[in-house]
Amino acid sequence: MPTKYRKTLTSLLSPLIFSLSGPLHAGSPVWTFSPLTATTISVSTTDTATVQYQVTNQSRKTHVLEMRGITGISQNTTFGHCANPFTLGYQQSCTLTLTVDGSSLQGSVAGGPVVCQQGSALQCYQPSRSDALNITLTTAPSATTLSTSVSHLALSRTGYTEYGVSGTPASGLPRTITVSNTGSVAASNLSISYPTWPTGTTASSNCGSSLAPSATCTITITPSNTATSDGTSACTTGVAPTPQTITISADNASSVSSTAVILGYGCIYQGGYVYALDDTTSASTCVGGKVAGLTNVSDNNAWTASRVDIAGAESTTNGAQNTTDIVASTSCTDYPADCAAYQCRITFAGGGNTDWYLPAICEEGYDNFSSGSGCGTLDSPTLQNMQSNLVNIGNVGSLAGSYWSSTEFYDLPADAAWYQSFASIGSNQIAYYKVSTFGVRCSRALTL
Repeated sequence: MPTKYRKTLTSLLSPLIFSLSGPLHAGSPVWTFSPLTATTISVSTTDTATVQYQVTNQSRKTHVLEMRGITGISQNTTFGHCANPFTLGYQQSCTLTLTVDGSSLQGSVAGGPVVCQQGSALQCYQPSRSDALNITLTTAPSATTLSTSVSHLALSRTGYTEYGVSGTPASGLPRTITVSNTGSVAASNLSISYPTWPTGTTASSNCGSSLAPSATCTITITPSNTATSDGTSACTTGVAPTPQTITISADNASSVSSTAVILGYGCIYQGGYVYALDDTTSASTCVGGKVAGLTNVSDNNAWTASRVDIAGAESTTNGAQNTTDIVASTSCTDYPADCAAYQCRITFAGGGNTDWYLPAICEEGYDNFSSGSGCGTLDSPTLQNMQSNLVNIGNVGSLAGSYWSSTEFYDLPADAAWYQSFASIGSNQIAYYKVSTFGVRCSRALTL
């Protein structure tokens, strides 16, 4: 070939050879890629992932750059990331952020991303082979279903002696939530998210990263001596606790959750102030106990309008049964407005509950002056009671005053019944005529 023709061909090819000098071919790249995240990843057809590179212009010339499109991979161009297109001066960098959508990928990806000078398909560069995209598309596992044994779990804080409960247990029993896979395939990548518990409370589980079909695992919550707060104070200061949420999730199942609270005396729960707890209930259910209504149902009410003996209403400990017997009697049904037990069982519906009763005398307090009620002493009461666990700790000062119990006076059942005189100092239990008027404060058992 004549010399002049060889020169012309060489001059035509030389720009092409220069513009292709990069990781796509031999030569030093004009802009470089430094991975900020892993670039070799697996993505299922239901997953998304993020890959980031720092792109740096190594040329003394300013370049306007844009990325070639890859099906299933989009560029995040919001503030703080490389725009599209983006301009880089000498030694300037930006973060190229890629979102990988497994549902949109057409298959696995090997190589790229490719970034070109705007308007030039020939001057393009991509990361080195070891740093290039290496995305394996996998098939998502079949869906399954998770469930929990309880939607809500109430526990007691530690530090109390549960007087009146069989065995006089200490409070603070650990309680459990069972997670079940009710589907036909294994739950994959199972995880549990716990809330920030009250100080000292802990939670653990025997759940692994996979849960076989029809299998179960258990979350155990161990309470401390601090009750759940309302976001500011522990609920024992006379506030309602804000339930805390435990969330269980898996790659191939919808998340499920249960809430939990740690209760103590004085907490507002299920429509009243907690004054008794019962940890003999099953560890897989809520703690038992009793609450006093938040308000009086009456300030001046007779026990009954007549001095007639009511069989079965002499229990010092079972206010619920006393109330049932009183409300069924003609002394109450003939004059319901003058029947204290009727006000609790029929009239009062605090917290939307209809199972309130007039508490027995030992549910209200202890025998401070040896009056013969049989309710024990301050240091060893017969039952956990309102005087000890609400009034004495200052949570329910509005209880100050005299309140009917549902307990008839055993010596003169036709004439008198016991009432509790609530006071921070000098509380007392006295038997008095049924037609006299005192306050009425109701009680109910916690539902599990």
